[in-house]
Formats: sequence, C-alpha cells, structure tokens
Amino acid sequence: MASYNSQMPATAHRPVFGTPVPMADPAAPAGTFAPGTKIQVGNHKVVIQKYFSEGGFAHVYLVKMPKPIDGTDIAVLKRVAVPDKENLANMRTEVETMKKLKGHRPIVTYYDSHASQLKGGGYEVFLLMEFCNGGGLIDFMNTRLQNRLTEPEILKIFSDVAEGVACMHYLKPPLLHRDLKVENVLITSIGSSKRFKLCDFGSTAPPRPAATTAAECRLIEDDVQKHTTLQYRSPEMIDVYRKQPIDEKSDIWALGVLLYKLCYYTTPFEAQGQLAILNASFKFPNYPPFSDKLKKLIASMLKENPKSRPNIYQVLREACLMQGIEVPIKDIYAARTQSESRRNQQLPSPDSHVVSPPVVGAVFSPPTIKQQVIPDVVPMRRGRPTASSQGHAPKPSPSPMRGTTSDPFAALDAKPIPGPVDELSNRFPSLDQFSLLHDGGKFDFDANSPTNPTFPRDISQRR
Repeated sequence: MASYNSQMPATAHRPVFGTPVPMADPAAPAGTFAPGTKIQVGNHKVVIQKYFSEGGFAHVYLVKMPKPIDGTDIAVLKRVAVPDKENLANMRTEVETMKKLKGHRPIVTYYDSHASQLKGGGYEVFLLMEFCNGGGLIDFMNTRLQNRLTEPEILKIFSDVAEGVACMHYLKPPLLHRDLKVENVLITSIGSSKRFKLCDFGSTAPPRPAATTAAECRLIEDDVQKHTTLQYRSPEMIDVYRKQPIDEKSDIWALGVLLYKLCYYTTPFEAQGQLAILNASFKFPNYPPFSDKLKKLIASMLKENPKSRPNIYQVLREACLMQGIEVPIKDIYAARTQSESRRNQQLPSPDSHVVSPPVVGAVFSPPTIKQQVIPDVVPMRRGRPTASSQGHAPKPSPSPMRGTTSDPFAALDAKPIPGPVDELSNRFPSLDQFSLLHDGGKFDFDANSPTNPTFPRDISQRR
C-alpha cells in the first residue's frame, strides 16, 4: 500500500459539504483527481481533499465523507488500476479480508469499496479506509536514522503488529498475512500516544499443506513468488521442495525479521541472501545494544524448523511480559490437536486467473559494549520489486460505478454487456460506462475540463 503523509494541504475557499477544498497539487501526476471531485464509493459519496502518493498501480487520496465514522469524517481512498483478472482477484482478497477483520484495533479499518471494468481494458478498484494520521512506520523509522528506536518503543510497535497478526491467525479457518514487513504498518497518533496498525491484505491466504508432488511444489513456489517479499520469506518458502507446510509459522518467521529490522534497520539476511535464510544463519550486531530477552525473542521466531517456532500467542505473551502489560488475547492453541491444524490447509488454485472469488478463509488479538557512533543509514525504500515481465497497467478511469450490491466485484463476474461506443468514449478510451459526480451534476470530460491540470516538466516554462 502506498504510504501517505499526515499533514493537510493549503485550502481554497470553494465550499464542499461546508468545508474548504484543498488547492490542486502541481506535483500530482497526470490523471489524478482534482481536489473537490466527488466520487461515489459503494454507499459513501466522498470529496477529494488531497492527492497523497503513488505506489505500484495505486493512487492514494485524502477524502472527506458526508458523515463521520468513529469520530472523524476524514478517510483515505486507494484507487488501483488493475491490469488483469488475476490481479483483480488479489484486490478482491484484500477487500474481503479487511471486511473480516473490521473492528479489530490493530487493523486498518475498512469502510467501503467499488470495482468496475474499463473500456480500454483492465479494471479499476476503489478502496475506502481509515486515515492513519501518523503516516507509515517506514517513514517514521527514516526520521530516526541517527537517534534509533529504543527498546520500549520497539516492543510497543511489535506488540501492536503481533496483535494484528493474531486477529488473522485466530479466524476460523485462519488466514496468513504473507507480506508482513515494516512497509505494511501504519500509525495512528492520539495526543502523545501512537497505535500501530497492520495494512495491505492483498497477499492473504489460508495455510498451505505440505506438497506431495513436484507439480504441487511448482504451484506453491509460483504462489510464493507472486505474493511474498524475499527478505521476509521463511526457509519453507524459499525451498518448497522440502515439502513442509506453509502455515502460521511462516508469518511468525516474518515477524522475527520485522522485529530484527526494528532493532537494527536491516534484515538479518540482507547480505548473505537465500542460503542464509535456508540455514537460519544470522548474527546480532553489537550496536545498538538490546536486552538478551529481546534477542532471544527474535531468535525463537527465526528457527529453521517451523515446528520449533512459537505460535502467535506465545510471541505476543513474551512481548507483553517484557513490557509488564496484560496479554490482550487468549491462548487458543493449548487444546488444539495437530489434525485440527491440518484441517485448515488448502493448496493454491492452479487456475489463479479465473474470475471466481479466491478462497480467503473465514466467511465473514552481556559483555560491555564500547560506545560507538551509529553509521550513516540510507533511508529505507518501501515495497517489493515487481517482476520484469509485468506489463504496465492501464490508466485508472476517472469514472467509478455506483455500487448496487454488497459485493463490489459482483458485476465483474458477469459477462460484459455489448453496446455501441460513442464519440466521447473514442476520445477517452480509458473511461468506463459509468458517471462520475461533480458539483451540480455529471462531470464533463471535454477539452476545457481536464481531470487535473497538467504542468510542463520544465518549471521555467510555467506561467
């Protein structure tokens, strides 16, 4: 998910729902919505306030809702250009997972969503969600490159994230996040306190059973390559021919990598690569210094054998004990049998390109250290590299369809309705057949009414 800043922009004086509309951002790329644009997302009509950022195939906006939710009328709108049905299934997975997890404090709250097909090819998905005013965890870490995070701060961040993972593992059947990393954590600030929330659920899946054939190994390997980040992959993900289950213990491994990165601003296998992951071979730097208990917690999660790793309750309990606080969840593993765990495992579908909804689980918590100067650290980048073979997605359409069903993707499962292409569609081939609302009625896409003003790349050419 694209990250966003928490500061509000300067505003103009044209009222929308009684509130000033932000000025257009000259740095926003072409094709973005202009401030003041009204968009229907499911049952919510929102007004664009500010363009935040671009990440992958997504544009992220700050929007204003007509009615407050949980005490605020400000939300985030994620607009995603989806190139094909396989990626559309990933977006459906994200939406359905957020619906299941709605109401849990350590999870970014889902509000509404909408999907439509573009005439120029591909799809467009809108996801309306909670605005986390503290921005992204990776951005926060980049403000502390020299004055590193302290152990109490790290434990607070980690326990919030672990509680979010527990919300997923405690579903019946459980769900794996599969892309746990610092880039997928957002921050909500209330006064001087911070709460850290898990986001980006496009890679979620049920536990995978151990492969029994070479064909199943290839199927799982392809699934792992598409939906996980290399530096956070567990040994059983790196080498699927070990024929071990990919279950909740793979998320536990990723939590160990995440905790290590919170401490040392790098992953434990950054330099050595996949062989080190396969052998669970890593070292703790001498600086910054951390307690033996914290290092022991990291080491317990980075065990080569999945069965040797703790479950999410044990991880969260240890983090809470180190802080002297109560464990916010109950232990569901004490009475669970091995057969019950296996019952929830599913192989990935070999027909991942089919439009039918993906299965996503439940239907809908030492020695003396010489003082050193912390070396310069390059600010961390977010996201994982995309495959070189991946094509460019079509430009998002500036016209979302109004939702008429509880499933925002239902209309896309039906056959397309044939119809003549009018002159307007020929001039704007990326538009779909649905209308976008603007002040007083339908938005007019003519030469005098662009979606967003464009500016010359050379500043000296601007007037």
